[in-house]
Amino acid sequence: MPLFPQILSATVLAVCFVLSMRLRQDHTTRAFQAMIALCFAWALFYGLEMDAQTLEAKTLLVKFRMMPTTFLGVVCFGLAAGMADDKRLLNRRTVVILSAFPTFLAFLCLTVGDWPYMADNLAVEQIGELAVLTYRDGPFFNLQIAYNYVLISAAIVAIFRATRHAKGIYRVQGEILAGALLFPLAVNFAYQLDLTPVDGFNFTSASFTLGCVFLLWGFLRLRLLDVRPTARDIVMEEMPDAVLVFDDRCRLIDFNGAAAAQFGLEGAGVFGTHISEVLRMMPGTIDKCRSEKTFRQELALGTRTGERVFDMSVREVPSPRQEPGRVVMLRDVTESKEAEKRLRESERRYREMIELAPFPVAITRRSDGRILLLNRMCEEQFHISRERGLQMRTADFYADPEDRTRLIVAMGSTGTVRGYEIQFKTLDGERFWAYLSTTTIEFEGQEAYFIAFSDINERRKATDALRVANTKLNMLASITRHDLLNKLTFIKGYTQLSAEIKSPEKTADYMEKMNREATAAEDIISFTRDYQDMGSLDPVWQDAGTLLGSAAGNLSMGRVSLSNGLKGVEVLADALLGKVFYNLLENALRHGQKLTEVDAYSEARGDDLVIVVRDDGVGIPEAEKERVFERGFGKNTGLGLYLVREILSLTGMTVRECGREGEGARFEITVPEGAHRKTGPKPT
Repeated sequence: MPLFPQILSATVLAVCFVLSMRLRQDHTTRAFQAMIALCFAWALFYGLEMDAQTLEAKTLLVKFRMMPTTFLGVVCFGLAAGMADDKRLLNRRTVVILSAFPTFLAFLCLTVGDWPYMADNLAVEQIGELAVLTYRDGPFFNLQIAYNYVLISAAIVAIFRATRHAKGIYRVQGEILAGALLFPLAVNFAYQLDLTPVDGFNFTSASFTLGCVFLLWGFLRLRLLDVRPTARDIVMEEMPDAVLVFDDRCRLIDFNGAAAAQFGLEGAGVFGTHISEVLRMMPGTIDKCRSEKTFRQELALGTRTGERVFDMSVREVPSPRQEPGRVVMLRDVTESKEAEKRLRESERRYREMIELAPFPVAITRRSDGRILLLNRMCEEQFHISRERGLQMRTADFYADPEDRTRLIVAMGSTGTVRGYEIQFKTLDGERFWAYLSTTTIEFEGQEAYFIAFSDINERRKATDALRVANTKLNMLASITRHDLLNKLTFIKGYTQLSAEIKSPEKTADYMEKMNREATAAEDIISFTRDYQDMGSLDPVWQDAGTLLGSAAGNLSMGRVSLSNGLKGVEVLADALLGKVFYNLLENALRHGQKLTEVDAYSEARGDDLVIVVRDDGVGIPEAEKERVFERGFGKNTGLGLYLVREILSLTGMTVRECGREGEGARFEITVPEGAHRKTGPKPT
């Protein structure tokens, strides 16, 4: 029965098609499924043709048989192009061009009545037990045979080109695919030469069936679609790292060119070599491989160019049907190790230079401001230990946390800023002004800011004080000139009157007035001398208790007692601060009337310090508490308390009177944060 083997082939191909649905679907899979479908149609129609007995039936069935065979060359070429992963061969334009001629032949089979272009002289001839349709090949039939031969041969060539450098299982992949295409091609060629074991029967469809079964086995068992030979070439051969692949019994099954050069692997005979032989120069690694499946280590190996350092990685290669193997990768890290060594040396020198810098230096991480490095000067400036500083962020040291954002904006696209004035604060909360320069650097593999600054707090205060003093001196010169001219005018007037009036009583009165005006002029000149010294020197730290004691020693205190609670309290003030305490004590002695004691002490109010000087005299009326600091107000010259306020204002200090009339005067001097400190009690 000629129908039975063809039906068997068709059944096998149908099963193959169903099993192919389990494969990963891509261009290669679809080409394979198209090949199965064409072979199925060929086997089915050829079996029916051989079983038919009439010329009409056989003629119709041979047309149906020849239609799918016209496309076999195209699908075989597409299958090979997909396995080779060649985008130049496998694209829509190429498929359309290659399918044009088979489509024309298929159309010709269906439309031409007596079929002369494909075959003519059709007849049924009995050959043994077979009723065979005989015919003479037409011109297009011969073209179709040649076209399929060319495409299948081109597919085989493409496969051999893709796997010519492959090793191990990858070469087996190419051999399987090439064999699956070459076998049917050889069988058909033998049939065309009348070299067939059964006269009149064409075994080509059966050979294609065997080829499809063989390919399906390769796809499922050897996972031909999962790892392509071409992809293997790209991944393995072109990578600089040495790669060795071992199976579950530690036998070498694959390696790349870098590994061949490193381990001297040459010839096909190296496949199957045990890992202990391949890695014989690394006995420690072999022992570790016996106990661990996956690990990583660094080792030094001698090469033709000298000793090199490698980063060795050993990992399992999972397999669904057997014990996992392992892949060994060696990456040459000699250059990177040398670069790391040079970087560490550079950073060591960098740290030494920063530590020796005569000004505060810090390095902070750009992303969050965390301090990465600070020198000894920076520790002293912020009153902080190095261990504590490395746990903090720069935002903790800005007087205004938003200053960091403003500083980064000021750096702009250049990442650098120079001569930026900013206010910092120490860990104790003490504020100071700094002159800062910063730039962006890379430190320990991170983007960072290099910050260097100098403390300009004293200079800034001195500059501000000098500016205020100059303004006030200019004003004083104008006012003093006006006052002295007034006093001289009075003296000249009284002198002229004394000369014109001969009365002794009047003359004595005029002389007394002239003397009073001359004394006032003398006081103005004395005040001017003190005032001109204000702000001429930088502010200095002075002990308030010592200055108060000296002021009391220069005055006749009589029975008035002084309680000095200011010893050990230091303030940053103008050099004339002692004049402040002198004028306060003198004012109390002159206007206190029933004065018996003066008490001085300090108290904290927030971040400020308040120095209190109070007495038990008659006090100051409520309406005059502010006016007493005005120039010219009072019963004497009106310059003492005015001078007190002016001296204090040079360094940001203020003074006010807070006592009660009848209970005594109370002057409160407020010293701002950063301008006061306590050094502890000192001996009297």
